[in-house]
Amino acid sequence: MNSPLESAVLELARTVTGVADLSAADSLSRRCGGPDALPRVCAAVRAVFAAGLTGELVRGADTVGELARAVERLREGAPRRPSLSAGLAQRRGDSVPASSGQSGIWLADQYAPSSTAYNGPFHVLFPEALDPEALREAVRRVVDRHEVLRTNLLLRDGVLTQVVSPEARFRYEVREFSSDDEPAAIASEVARTRVDLGADPVVTVVCATRAGGPRETAVVCNIHHAASDAASAGLFLTELMARYDEVVTGLPTADRGDRPQYADFARWHELRLAGPELPRLLDHWTDRLGGELPALDLPTDRPRPATRRFAGDVLPFTVPAPLVRELHALGAAEGVTLFMIAHAAYALLLSRYARQDEVAVGTPVSLRDPAEAEDVIGYLVNMVVLRHRLDDTATVRDLLRAVRDEAADAMRHKWAPFEKVIERVRPKRGGGYSPLIQTMLVLTPPGSTCFERGGRRLPIHRDVGHGAKYDLSLVLQPGDAGELAASFEYDTDLFDAGTVRGLGERLVHVLAEFARRPDAALGEVRLLSPREERALLARDDRVAERTPPRPTSELFEERVAKAPDAVAVEHEDRSLTYRELNEQANRLAHLLRERGTGVGDRVGLYLRRSVESVVALLGVLKSGAAYVPVDPSYPRDRVEDMLADAGVRLIITDSASASGLPATAQRLELDREDLSGLPADDPGRVKRPEDEVYVVHTSGSTGRPKGVVIRDETVANLVEVQDRVSPVGATGRTLQYMSLSFDVSVMEILGTLCAGGTLVLISEEVRKDLHALAEFLRRHDIARVYLPYVAVQGLAAIAADAGLRLEALREVASVGEQLVVSPQIRRFFAEHPDARLLNMYGPSETHLATWHEVGGDPASWPEAPAIGHGIAGLRLAVLDRRGAVVPPGVPGELHLGGPVLSPGYHRRPEETEQRFLPDPFHPGEVLYRTGDLVRRTRDGLEYLGRVDDQIKIRGYRIEPAEVEAAIDALDLVAASAVTAVDVAPGDRRLVAFVAGGPEDPREVARALTGVLPDHMVPAHVVRLERLPLTPSGKADRKALRGMFSLEDTRSDAPAEPPATPLEESVARQWAELLGGGAVGRHDDFFTLGGHSIMATELVYRLRREHDVDLPLRVMLENPTVAGMAARIAEIRDTGTTAAPRGLDLPAEVRLPEGFAVSGTPVADDEVTDVLLTGATGFLGAFLVRDLLRTTNLRVHCLVRAGDAERAWARLLDTARRYGIEEALDPARVVAVPGDLTRERLGLSEEDHDALAEAVGVVYHAAAHINFMLPYSSVKATNVDGTSRVVAFAAHRRVKRLHHMSTIAVFSPAEPEGVLTEESTPLAPEALGIGYTQSKWVAERIVSQAGNAGLPVTIYRIGRVSGDSATGACQPDDFLWRQVKSFIQLGAAPPGDTLTTDLLPVDYVARAVVALSRDPGAHDRTLHLFHPRGSDFDTVYQGIRACGHDVRVVAEDHWWELLERSAAAPGGNALAATVPLFREGALELGDNTYRNDLTATLLERLGLPFPDIEPGAVARMIRYFEGVGELAEAEVPEPVA
Repeated sequence: MNSPLESAVLELARTVTGVADLSAADSLSRRCGGPDALPRVCAAVRAVFAAGLTGELVRGADTVGELARAVERLREGAPRRPSLSAGLAQRRGDSVPASSGQSGIWLADQYAPSSTAYNGPFHVLFPEALDPEALREAVRRVVDRHEVLRTNLLLRDGVLTQVVSPEARFRYEVREFSSDDEPAAIASEVARTRVDLGADPVVTVVCATRAGGPRETAVVCNIHHAASDAASAGLFLTELMARYDEVVTGLPTADRGDRPQYADFARWHELRLAGPELPRLLDHWTDRLGGELPALDLPTDRPRPATRRFAGDVLPFTVPAPLVRELHALGAAEGVTLFMIAHAAYALLLSRYARQDEVAVGTPVSLRDPAEAEDVIGYLVNMVVLRHRLDDTATVRDLLRAVRDEAADAMRHKWAPFEKVIERVRPKRGGGYSPLIQTMLVLTPPGSTCFERGGRRLPIHRDVGHGAKYDLSLVLQPGDAGELAASFEYDTDLFDAGTVRGLGERLVHVLAEFARRPDAALGEVRLLSPREERALLARDDRVAERTPPRPTSELFEERVAKAPDAVAVEHEDRSLTYRELNEQANRLAHLLRERGTGVGDRVGLYLRRSVESVVALLGVLKSGAAYVPVDPSYPRDRVEDMLADAGVRLIITDSASASGLPATAQRLELDREDLSGLPADDPGRVKRPEDEVYVVHTSGSTGRPKGVVIRDETVANLVEVQDRVSPVGATGRTLQYMSLSFDVSVMEILGTLCAGGTLVLISEEVRKDLHALAEFLRRHDIARVYLPYVAVQGLAAIAADAGLRLEALREVASVGEQLVVSPQIRRFFAEHPDARLLNMYGPSETHLATWHEVGGDPASWPEAPAIGHGIAGLRLAVLDRRGAVVPPGVPGELHLGGPVLSPGYHRRPEETEQRFLPDPFHPGEVLYRTGDLVRRTRDGLEYLGRVDDQIKIRGYRIEPAEVEAAIDALDLVAASAVTAVDVAPGDRRLVAFVAGGPEDPREVARALTGVLPDHMVPAHVVRLERLPLTPSGKADRKALRGMFSLEDTRSDAPAEPPATPLEESVARQWAELLGGGAVGRHDDFFTLGGHSIMATELVYRLRREHDVDLPLRVMLENPTVAGMAARIAEIRDTGTTAAPRGLDLPAEVRLPEGFAVSGTPVADDEVTDVLLTGATGFLGAFLVRDLLRTTNLRVHCLVRAGDAERAWARLLDTARRYGIEEALDPARVVAVPGDLTRERLGLSEEDHDALAEAVGVVYHAAAHINFMLPYSSVKATNVDGTSRVVAFAAHRRVKRLHHMSTIAVFSPAEPEGVLTEESTPLAPEALGIGYTQSKWVAERIVSQAGNAGLPVTIYRIGRVSGDSATGACQPDDFLWRQVKSFIQLGAAPPGDTLTTDLLPVDYVARAVVALSRDPGAHDRTLHLFHPRGSDFDTVYQGIRACGHDVRVVAEDHWWELLERSAAAPGGNALAATVPLFREGALELGDNTYRNDLTATLLERLGLPFPDIEPGAVARMIRYFEGVGELAEAEVPEPVA
């Protein structure tokens, strides 16, 4: 019988040689094709077994048996290793130290406390009816046998410890199923159930028997990876069924106390690394992975979140059996395994997608080398990293050999714990990235995919989506039919299923390329087949769609003939009809031709925006010449360069501008010429399509402007396309905003005049003043504008600020630079529903190339919309650097072709040759290289930035648009631009330039922290009055870089200097790293420009200087000088490096400093004025209405705004949104501009005192409601703001405080079973989300103030729904999101599985106001939620009453539909809450809530709780339909 080692070598030899029946005694040279068989098998053995086989060791060997003995001799000669045996672990009572693998899993679990990524789900379908109780007993016996299966992980004295329960602890359920897909659904449910490693059982088993039909049982298991690995699943099942058979036959389980436990393995592993071994291994990995190891920067479907949530799913695909056979043959020829081939192909695929020549891929490897470890259940794996470098000139065979060597090297050093490697290598990663690697590849051993029982092989199903450990993980396992069953586990925060499906298809294609073309250079390996390439190219080829070209001047003359008396052009108080404009242009054309100017000549236009400039442009076209626009605002040197470069024959100008021209230039001054005597008739056709129409200059790589030549057929095609894309041009009024030197002016001028519309010119003064521009658009009824993004953003911000409505506006085209959809732009288009937003793209070399209408609800618009599809007359190709067509979703450089291309650059043959390349797909034609990086999406092309000038910081590619969108969303910001600045060699920093915004620019960086990954938060923010613009209206990024100085970011003296020698030491290290300058003890490291790499360096310096083990996490949580110094002192004094304590909510409950209640409260009959916070919120708006309706009080509304006018505008906007604006009485509502998050409510001391004297009662309804944000993000408003309101209520006059709380302050862990108005929430540690945590703290602060003498009434409010009359509601209302999701899915779970306690918002507001006026309700806590509630059958009736067909499906099926739609493009109304549901963060537990006291008070006031009836739901749906929240496009066909 073969030994385990000999069997393993034999299996490997069979794989390498392809001889399936090879035995251990067979001659390799005779059976396997000659003398080269032995070297190939030896190479594979070296790689797989990490064995240092030398020629000396294998000399004379010719069989597998002899080779195995050589390996054994090698191992025997190695240093003596400890043996693995039972009792090796050092147990202390019920505990043993955690293993290194468990430590890593536990740490990941701490970073993402709601994650299920490290669950280990699997299930098997047995063709027999198992006895559920016998199976329960069998599970008990297995768990009892293996300590690790009854273990929790806890910190004890700062050490992570395995705590073993003396009794078998596991979750066990018995269920039934009837359909074939139900076992997978049960497995998915189990997989998505959170396991608390400190308290919960790590084993879950569900015994599901089929109800009716064949006798089948599904056994669904989940063993957390802290207690298992892939091999453990098979071991568990084998032992489980052995114990089951013993139970049903009445046999006892033999005690095998001599078998080692997982804790023994952990100790054995620790001993194996003793002495110099671990440092040796770590030195190796530092050498392999140190230095610049770039993050895997795959293109994502969504921006990377600041912190990973580990949300994930699984997408299966198959590598077909015939291809697998070819790959085995390739492996045999090259001496590599299927695993190595897969690694090589995956590395190439990732390299192409990420556009990186170097990628790091993790691979879990088994540590079950000792025979004694073979049947140990536990986490006996470690992660190793293969660093792949891909060179286009290397062949596939070269790559396979490199991967073989890399894998062999990794296997030889596999024993170094991955967590120790990370700690040593100190990778440069931000919070949104997993450390060191972002992807892994797993090849599951053949034996672990099936389980044998009764002579039958039963598949073990593992592909259950339950979270993602990395961005992307590839799992391969051999199938029974020779195929590879593959799957991608992917992060659903980053990728859509369609994107991942494409990755799978491309991987299969790359594997096929490897198998069939092993001698091909890697640069020749394509991701698409020739047929797929042709299909993509054909889809983007629209050359045949263009109309036959005609001269542009004739298109204009057609419009003259159709409507000669229509107004063609307006400027200030002057206008010309089409007839008048044509006649003036004709006279000029005749003059030019008389002077010898015609086809082949170039005429300069040196004119400011005016009617004459339009006449001149048309006149030149009609003469046959081409025009060369030269902006009079350009520097004289540039003007001379442009004129000389273009070789102009004549310059048309006027006397006011002529002085800026060179003295030698031949000129024609229009205001000095009398054209009246010249012919006014059309000169006739003189131009051919291929003749020049203009030459426009752009920046050249030499620093001198280069002239782009455009032909007449390009402009004629543009005019035709524009007429179809933008029909408003034919009937509306188009603004002429752009300088003639910017080619978009052609779209404005000729796109309007060749369509029959009116062109409206503006002065340069109005153009530069966005306030004046906005008013100009309104006053002149402009219907269409072409604006660069910065102007679109500025216009939207001004219109929103001023409440300006542009009633005539129908179309806004964003041109010239990347469009970023900011909150102001969303609001602008929401308030202008008749206006379209077009994103237009086109380099000067083609003019317009693509366009995209940003459609649907502005609230759902992406931040960076697509640039769309190509126009008629053009062909598009997205190519990689090798000239290969890239698949959809993969970044590539955009190339443009077709007859409307520019012929090139005037007098620049070399540059023309570099940019205009031979078209490999259309011989004889050319493709223009745009230099723009794009990728194909479902909306067309997505612009990703420049290929040659991308911002890259610390190895990360950064899209400025994403950062700018986040900045533009901040209060008071008018516009922003982001660029990279090199402050020192190797020190490139991201700098944001902001127009407007907070007075302290550092507030911008603080606001972005937690919103963006740390590498995307600008290191410095420069506040400007306005952004500098290029003449074309774009943000001038080159000028911005010159406006930054590091010295300007430093202060001479900190606000509060370091207070101790230790703080001074920390501050000194800060200053050295950040570049000098004064550092205060409360300054924030990251706000001053620090980032994660600097943080790593800082920790290293502090450790060295103070001789303490300072964890990086400690620094991240204490990012001030004072905080770091205090933590260093604590570690130095206590010797513990345990992580800081978690959030202590009771410690957060603090009354304002110096709080005291002095005097008696204002009597009810003396109250004339009240203060209301939160008036721009949903409930707050209705509180305003009811206070005005039912009382005579004057209501002061604290509103976050810059001044009273803006505060009133916000109040009015909110009231309008809910249809209650008629209630706002300006005589009784006082808009108070302030801010809860600032001292004195954001008021001056004088205003604060005056308000405190005037007000007699305070209603506090303001809150930052967001279930996704952490406590720290909502604390400023919800906790600190409440504290300030409490202080205000006691200031000057003592005022009664009515505080709006929430029923959610009670956690699922409340000790009381029934919670009434008298109950106090006592278990805040179990509150799962930041919002409820903050409301708990706020309520306790209010209660303490009550205990101190302040009269307070607390209203714990349940779910608030739409207005009972109109249905008006907030779009984030949770019931509405549920209803909307049901409509979107066409399906809903059974009505009896859901309940609602909704109360209409108008009833809640009425109740609060009435109770606040009733002395019997004062100084109490009241519960405002529906005491009866209702199931969702009532909700479904309301949905159906509105014509929406919603079918009731099984709850599991509904969950499946919901999660599928949440991951799909467009998502689902409940998409954001799916993880919270799954992790139980929104659960209120099994608490019973009562509000008998409140109900009695309301009955007495004549306000009984209203019935919950279908009409209320129907009214809410109709309201949202009316405001466009439920567009028809969102509603699918009902599910089958």
